[in-house]
Amino acid sequence: MPGATGRYKPGFATDAHRYFLYPVVAAESPAGITNSNLENYMAVYRITRFAASDMDKVGEKVETMRATLEGVGADFIDLVSYGNGKGVVIARYPDQASMDAATETARNAFAEMAEAGLIDGDSIHPHSGDVFASF
Repeated sequence: MPGATGRYKPGFATDAHRYFLYPVVAAESPAGITNSNLENYMAVYRITRFAASDMDKVGEKVETMRATLEGVGADFIDLVSYGNGKGVVIARYPDQASMDAATETARNAFAEMAEAGLIDGDSIHPHSGDVFASF
């Protein structure tokens, strides 16, 4: 699988298998990080599920937002389509403060797509959490 031994490219992806099969590749972890000392490197994730009838149009819209989204302080933001009009945004931030600072931008991006009729506003379900194990 491409990228299985190196760092994932930031941006917007469509290959869901990267995350479900290779959530964090050991080679990309900073030196010295182990599962027993992860508290010293507290990456946090915001994972947002959504529904859209046309993922290609969502992708086109997100491309127009690229400059804004690339500047929010995330390590990466990927959009993943897993079929049947369902998708997820996976964003990893270096810490809680960075994720909190990006919250307004994320809300605005989803609101803009919902107002444009590209995603179902009622389907937006954000979740967040801390890394507790890494491989």
